[in-house]
Amino acid sequence: MENLVDDIFEMDCNELMYFEMPIGKQFGLCIHHKNVKYEFLINIKPDSDRLIVLSSAAIPKNKKIVGKPYFNRWSWEYNESYICYNDPTLYLHPELLGGWGVGDEDNY
Repeated sequence: MENLVDDIFEMDCNELMYFEMPIGKQFGLCIHHKNVKYEFLINIKPDSDRLIVLSSAAIPKNKKIVGKPYFNRWSWEYNESYICYNDPTLYLHPELLGGWGVGDEDNY
């Protein structure tokens, strides 16, 4: 995510309620909950009253992925605010191309 944004905020899930999100600037957010890191790419636009939430999709086999987290459709032009999230299931196995948020048997 360091290659996408200048600011990355990392916190425990319990700290999220006190977090003041930057407005008008794309940033990264990493939330730790039950030994899982949930990663988000966020842009809250000051002139938008709409929010688009973009989930992870399967990584195409023929696409060269430099690393994870992997965010889909983050580079599209949106007038609306958006939150893109990485599926932490992708970290469970290096060859996994899609996890659809399943997780594992202890945390799903």
